[in-house]
Amino acid sequence: MTDAVTFGLAFVAFVLLATDAACRWRGHRSAALTRTTALVVAAHVGCVWTFRFDLSFAAMWQKSAFAFVLFHGALLLIVASAFVRDPARDRLVWGAFAMVCIGALPAPFRYPEIAVLQMPMLAVFAAAVTAALWRR
Repeated sequence: MTDAVTFGLAFVAFVLLATDAACRWRGHRSAALTRTTALVVAAHVGCVWTFRFDLSFAAMWQKSAFAFVLFHGALLLIVASAFVRDPARDRLVWGAFAMVCIGALPAPFRYPEIAVLQMPMLAVFAAAVTAALWRR
């Protein structure tokens, strides 16, 4: 049950972040979407710390220092984006989306417990990139 909540929040956060990044790329800005994304991301990170790593810094760092830095770097950008104004917010959202993609897109292919998210994650990524680049 806790994995379902943790990774359900992760997927929702990825969809929100991808949507925000694509919309911002096209010039459509929504501070409410950015702040909602930050809240969902914070809830996901709280679940990861609590349920996956039992609030242990050492356990998380030992699993992967790179993932730790990437995960928390993206968190920092996403949370910061909720508190700054445009155009700085645009850059933070885009940077966070890029960082999240580095870690989130391969994760379902590495971890069997989230393998069900392989195609949905790729579809969201493809939709966000297509929406961002689509010409009117």
